[in-house]
Amino acid sequence: FDIPAFQPGLSNLIVGTKTITECIVKDELSKLSILSSGQVPSNPLELLSSDDFIQTLDELKRRFDHIIIDTPPTQAVSDSLVIAKYSDSVVYVVKADSTRVKEINAGVERLFESKAHIAGIVLNQVDMRKATEDQEYGYYDYHDYTDTQNA
Repeated sequence: FDIPAFQPGLSNLIVGTKTITECIVKDELSKLSILSSGQVPSNPLELLSSDDFIQTLDELKRRFDHIIIDTPPTQAVSDSLVIAKYSDSVVYVVKADSTRVKEINAGVERLFESKAHIAGIVLNQVDMRKATEDQEYGYYDYHDYTDTQNA
């Protein structure tokens, strides 16, 4: 979206140094309103666990019909687990031919433990030529993968 690195965002809203109007970027092509992460705080988890984050999210929910929050992987940091608690639902994204089933299971389990509502799982970056050749992927097929296979 060509958003500059210095664009104020969510962290600025939470700490109150900027307003929503100053932080939201409108993408003319897609007509999306975009809120970047803003300045990286010294302790992002503490910021996301604060009442100020909940109040900021509530204000955003009042202004927008739908909010999509892109978080780091569940295995990388706990940010996504904290955010998931305050989200209506979670879509878990898995990179095809890269993410191991064991990692997927662990990530989904962490979300369940944090009481997140998982709406579904998206398999992205699927090589359709390979999928057609191997016939590993199907719209309604279920495959029992072992822990050593990639999704």
